[in-house]
Amino acid sequence: MKPFILSIIFVYASIAHLQAQSVEVPKHIGLIPHDPTIDTLDFEVCHEDLMLPYFHHLEVSIEGEKPAMVNQYKTLFKASNKKESGYITIRFIVNCKGEAGRFRVIQMDKDYQLTSFSEELVLQLYNITTSLKGWEIFTSENNNYSYDYIRYLTFKIEKGELKDIMP
Repeated sequence: MKPFILSIIFVYASIAHLQAQSVEVPKHIGLIPHDPTIDTLDFEVCHEDLMLPYFHHLEVSIEGEKPAMVNQYKTLFKASNKKESGYITIRFIVNCKGEAGRFRVIQMDKDYQLTSFSEELVLQLYNITTSLKGWEIFTSENNNYSYDYIRYLTFKIEKGELKDIMP
């Protein structure tokens, strides 16, 4: 057989093989699925199949806005290990009732490589974040539908001290 014909046969065979495989594509990147080993039973999303991604509404949407939230961290956070620097991101869902849950923690060094901070430091940020109340309820323009949405907070840590909270 000629190389051209073999190439065509290979392409068709590859396509047929891919079509036969069951490939699950996520609804969107960043979805936080329920994990019964770490999620509390008292938090429920209202619409598992429709969750607004974090970039839908970039402002911190909490009672008192970002200044009130930052003040709470500044009041409650105590500096820890002076050698630790990098970023800790806590991702979570706010449901259609304004309740937060499904918290996930990602830890990175200054070069954005995965790392592990001291348990004390991470637990402080985690506990403060999980205690925040007053999250905004997102509703449709005609106020007939309330959405669940994904939110994240990234904490910049320099030598054990909280230097910034993003977004």
